[in-house]
Amino acid sequence: MNFKKNVAKFLVSAFLLTFPLEASAATITSVAGGKWGHVNKSINCAEITANGNIIAAGQDGRYVILDANTGQAYTTAMYKQPAMSIHDMKTLEDGNILSVGNVGMWILATSSGDEITRGKLTRAEYITGVTQLKNGNIVMVQQTGYYTIMNSSLSIIRSGTWVHGNGLNSIYDVEELENGNIFMAGSKGEYAVINENGKLISSGGSDKSYNIKDVTRLSNDKILAVGTGGRYLLFDKEGKFIKEGLIDSTTSKIWTTVEAVADNYAVVLDEGGSSTSLIKIENNNNIKVVAKMGLKFTTSGFGKRSVRVADNKVFVGSNSGTFEILEIDTSN
Repeated sequence: MNFKKNVAKFLVSAFLLTFPLEASAATITSVAGGKWGHVNKSINCAEITANGNIIAAGQDGRYVILDANTGQAYTTAMYKQPAMSIHDMKTLEDGNILSVGNVGMWILATSSGDEITRGKLTRAEYITGVTQLKNGNIVMVQQTGYYTIMNSSLSIIRSGTWVHGNGLNSIYDVEELENGNIFMAGSKGEYAVINENGKLISSGGSDKSYNIKDVTRLSNDKILAVGTGGRYLLFDKEGKFIKEGLIDSTTSKIWTTVEAVADNYAVVLDEGGSSTSLIKIENNNNIKVVAKMGLKFTTSGFGKRSVRVADNKVFVGSNSGTFEILEIDTSN
């Protein structure tokens, strides 16, 4: 791939202007971009490797390792057959990378992307999210409302169904809370907090007109969730509901991705890519949009297509394999 030519072409074609919404506001801009080498294949998720690079992955087990500053590709490869569509990844405390995807499959690889081992959960359904807890245990959640807790050796400790049931009651994301409990969220505005033993701590939502698509933990340890209908939900650091509302006063947005950055700011992306917003979560729990920019690619479907590269940088991938590295300036 001619990286310099590709990036130049991309930057000319993309709509990269930032629009601060008030004087001396924070800004969000694109500082690097390009397209991975897997033609017509989607980037579904991304993660920071132990040595500070970006690994982006997607359809058919394809992945690329990129420089986190320039976006230059170091490695472009594909996991052996049978390949899975990768939907989420987590760099573990030992530096290895755990990828999860369709039909209940997971792959453990080195920070260079080389496969170590793979496995499959009992239920052959999409694994929509994965995280590692502070004690080393690993949590996977599935589209149909099931969760699995493993130890650091990837042996199953326990599994179960969340309080909202299975089938149409999907779990789309999972996040560890500051106190070590597990926060899960998904369809119909549903959410739940459990401890490591599977004991229910709290829950809510149900029969809402929107789905929660993505969750992030803010720098003050509160939880911010976004989803369809233009909605956001804010929770305290123990996962207790605080408030919900619209991010930019419209219900037409489908917010598919949210990524926390420094100082209680977060980057949110809509499904069409036309609206990428930098928001500030204020001390009184109000949400304020401080800057916007447009991307010319879509971020729909399964997968967490973004990852925080640094306190002030976020990587975003797309359905077409295009990506951008966004820089946030909150010093103004």
